[in-house]
Amino acid sequence: MGHDGVLVHEANGLWEWIAVGDYRREGRSLPSSPKELVGFLYGEFHLSVLFGLLSIASILVVSPFTAGKIVSLSVPWLTFFISWALRPALDRLGYSGAIAVFLVYSGYFTFALHMLLFSREHIKVHNLKFLLMILILGLAVFFLPYILWTLTWFPSYTFTSITSLILGGVIIALGRRFYASRRVEG
Repeated sequence: MGHDGVLVHEANGLWEWIAVGDYRREGRSLPSSPKELVGFLYGEFHLSVLFGLLSIASILVVSPFTAGKIVSLSVPWLTFFISWALRPALDRLGYSGAIAVFLVYSGYFTFALHMLLFSREHIKVHNLKFLLMILILGLAVFFLPYILWTLTWFPSYTFTSITSLILGGVIIALGRRFYASRRVEG
């Protein structure tokens, strides 16, 4: 069964997952509906929303880079990375999943503070389409690998998480480059 080990049909008619070395099922069953998928990835969905918002904030930070800008943007990124490290989908029944979601909500609040203090002058009507596109791309690119992992298309949660971060980093880098070129043209 790919990276999930072996699926054995028992004499009593039940199927059982058996680990083979490092290849084993990580205790997840395939979702039977989109609602179950979103419920399973509830923490990762909130991480994706926060990632999309932080993508916007990171793109809008322009020089001069003051200590206030750096610290105010570092706090929501810190809450994001702590939540991400808690791996909410793998610990749904434990406390770390709840802590991860609480930290994500804290990240929403600190993101809003950062935007009000340092980026409100960059949010103009002509930028809204671009900012909305970054939000949607950041959310989708970060969340898609987790969906693929849930459907067992990706081998492990760690691989999925790293893939999400890399793809998200690419969105931020391209967004900063595009935003800088738009500012020069403007």
